[in-house]
Amino acid sequence: MLSGEEFQKKCELYRILLINPLKAIEEIGRIREIDFVQIALVTILGIAIGLITSGVGGLGNVISIPLSIFIGGAILLLFTLIAGGKIDYIGMVNFSAYLAIFTVLASLFHRVPFIGQGVGLLASLYSIYLIYIGLPLLVEARSEVMKVIAIIFIILVAFGFVLSFVWRLGFIFLNFIF
Repeated sequence: MLSGEEFQKKCELYRILLINPLKAIEEIGRIREIDFVQIALVTILGIAIGLITSGVGGLGNVISIPLSIFIGGAILLLFTLIAGGKIDYIGMVNFSAYLAIFTVLASLFHRVPFIGQGVGLLASLYSIYLIYIGLPLLVEARSEVMKVIAIIFIILVAFGFVLSFVWRLGFIFLNFIF
């Protein structure tokens, strides 16, 4: 069970993650076991937001959020290996769980045309930035390799954003004509 003090610590860590990400990443790096409380908090928040924005379809977040956190940990571990860092799957899962909060919060706006895309883009870019500065700190990955990985992901996110924007404009145009 999560005590009030532990919950306040988690909230403080999120605040620090926004204001001073390096300090928060150091705190995340000190957690030596998988932070199931964090995964549960992100999942519960995702379910609540999913129910608000998607109705009953939001219940799928019960499976998809924890699964994506563990897969995200594996992807971060792959980046770590590419960048020559230490192998720490538990640390990567915890880091992935803290990064997931930005995606979950951005999903609040996904039903709002264009604004939802912009908020999602900002959440993605901030997560990429945190990965770029966080992996060298957490697992001693080479920062120049992480810079290349971050640039590749920024290009992919920008391409996806432009593609979805054009796609949505196309649908608006077609609905206007017909």
